Amino acid sequence: MFENQETWSTLDSKDQVKQTLSEYATGLGIDSASFLERMDSPDVVAAVQNDITLGDTLKIMATPTFYVNGVQTSAPELLDAVKSVLDQQS
Repeated sequence: MFENQETWSTLDSKDQVKQTLSEYATGLGIDSASFLERMDSPDVVAAVQNDITLGDTLKIMATPTFYVNGVQTSAPELLDAVKSVLDQQS
């Protein structure tokens, strides 16, 4: 998904996105019809909405987002933040 993000994230319509994701699924050996059915299922829609709501609550603006000891940490700072926490626990 990340490798192809520039392609699917700029598509103009929901139908184009669904078609593109369906093609990715097929390429991975996943049944396209089943994939599309599950994508539209109420359980999946609710799970995605819950993730969006949680992301909004936590002020997450991009993925991936990392937390170290409850502190939002950018990717370039991740290694130093983890080392610092480990050093404090030693």
